[in-house]
This record gives sequence, C-alpha cells and structure tokens, in this order.
Amino acid sequence: MKINKGFLICLFLGILLSSFVVAQDATPIQQQATQAQAPQVAVPQELKDAARFIFNLDAGAEIEFSFFVILVVIFLGILLLVTEIVSFMSFFEGGSRWLAGIVITLLVSVSGGLKQAANFIWGFADIFKAVDKWGIVKLFFVILIIAILVFGVIILLEMLRKKVRKEERHWLGFNLKFRK
Repeated sequence: MKINKGFLICLFLGILLSSFVVAQDATPIQQQATQAQAPQVAVPQELKDAARFIFNLDAGAEIEFSFFVILVVIFLGILLLVTEIVSFMSFFEGGSRWLAGIVITLLVSVSGGLKQAANFIWGFADIFKAVDKWGIVKLFFVILIIAILVFGVIILLEMLRKKVRKEERHWLGFNLKFRK
C-alpha cells in the first residue's frame, strides 16, 4: 500500500502544532500545586487576520489556538483530498492539480465550509466525556479522527484509480481487437 507523502506531512504538522496546546491546559495537579491557571497560547495577530479571512471567522471572536490547529489540519486534509480527486481529470497534471486544489480548497474555506466541519468534529469529540476534560487529549482525538477520514478516503480513491486504469486498459484492448 502506497502512503501519500502529503498526508504524512499533514499529520506531522497537526501533531507538531498540537504540542503547543499543552500550555493551554491546566491539569488538576498543576492547579493544586501553583493555584494558577496555565498560560494561554495565543495565535499571533497576523495569523488571526489571515485565519479570519481564510476560514470565514467572525471579526470580534477570539481564536483559540487548539481550534486554529484543527482548522489548519482540516484545510490540509481537504487540500490533499481535492488534489487527489482533481488528479482524475486529465487536464490537471503536476503543478496545475495543486493550483486547482488550493483554489478549490480556498473557495470551500472562504465560504465557511471548513469552519462548519471543524465545529462538527470538535463537537463530535464532546460525546466522549473523558476527552472533554483534557484539551490536549481532545485535540489529539480530533486530529486522529481527521487523519482516519482523510487516509480512508485517499485509500478509496487509490482503489478507484486502479479500477479506472484497469477499465481503460480493457477498452484499449477491446478497441485494438476490432481494428485488425
């Protein structure tokens, strides 16, 4: 089974960015020892402005770092899926399929689709009470859900691609038979 390099990069970046969320949580041991809440990790203002535009976020709303990480991971996952789907079209090859993937993903993102997906998956993680108490565990759980979904769809697309290629070879052979 061939593992997509882009998917691994997306997963690695998600895990790397999620490590910053540890500073967002104050564990019960930390609260008892210091009687102070752990400092919040803030998203830089430049990224907040870009995120508000790209992910169609409200202008006055505060952006939590963990939610920002989820938005970035979903954006990268959707980008990988769109480029895989676009690669089925013969006129998108090489760099043009990545350009088309970025444009399509940005259109979905600006329209608010990624924000809705992030809210849905973040809310889905609330079903599990053990995950709700620990923000970092919840973040890893959500990233795991996204990774499983993206990886599963990429596997299905590869199976579909093999089936299409087999069918194309079949029809090519069928047409050659009638030319003789």
